[in-house]
Parts: sequence; C-alpha cells; structure tokens
Amino acid sequence: MKIDFKDLNIISAGAGSGKTYTIQKTLSTWLKEHPEEVRADRILAVTFTNMAASEMKSRIRAELLSSGKINEAKKVSSSQISTIHNFGKSIMHSFTYESGMSPKSRPLSEAEEKILLQLSLSSHADIFKIL
Repeated sequence: MKIDFKDLNIISAGAGSGKTYTIQKTLSTWLKEHPEEVRADRILAVTFTNMAASEMKSRIRAELLSSGKINEAKKVSSSQISTIHNFGKSIMHSFTYESGMSPKSRPLSEAEEKILLQLSLSSHADIFKIL
C-alpha cells in the first residue's frame, strides 16, 4: 500500500498546544507503518527551540524502540530534526565553498543588516505595494 504524503506539513499553533507531540506522532506512525517509504535517517523536521527538537528526536526514538524497531531508532540520530535557525546554518555551512564565502559564520553588524535589508526590499517591488 502506498501512502499519500503531502509535500509539506505545517503545524501552526501557540506555545504548549502540542505541536511537537503532533509532529512526533505523525513521524513515528509513518516510520512504523511505512518503513519502505519513510526512513528515520531521512527525516527533515524543523521547530523553533532546541528543547522541542531534542524532545521530538527522543520521543520518536522511544516510540520506535517500544515497537521493536531498534535499527530505525538508531537511525533517528542521523535525521535532520533541529531548529529552523540550526537548519539554516547547516545549509549555509554545506554550501559555503560553492558560494565563495567563509565557512565561519559570524553575526552581522548593524550596518550590514541595514544594507542587506535594503537590498532585499529593493529587489521585490511587490513589497512596497503592501507597505
């Protein structure tokens, strides 16, 4: 049986409403019920806090272990379950040489922030219509 996955799942809700739990349960179910289509080491899930990312990994691993899926539980540590910030940093780090940038990241100065924001806004005419 082929599962019909959506390309993107967005769970939008307030703090403490169960977003991490919902994502963890969905991923755990997919891993248990569709091992031929979903692999634990191929998960990409982003959240906003390190605590939520860590909880999600731990809960998925625990649920797989309780279901006897030991190999899949081991593979969860290779998944990309992180904060949106850390995910962005990993992408930037992975492609630094291709972009000609330094692999060391650093915070932008206030002047650099302003310049980049102005450049970004000036390249999108539709933004000005909204403002």
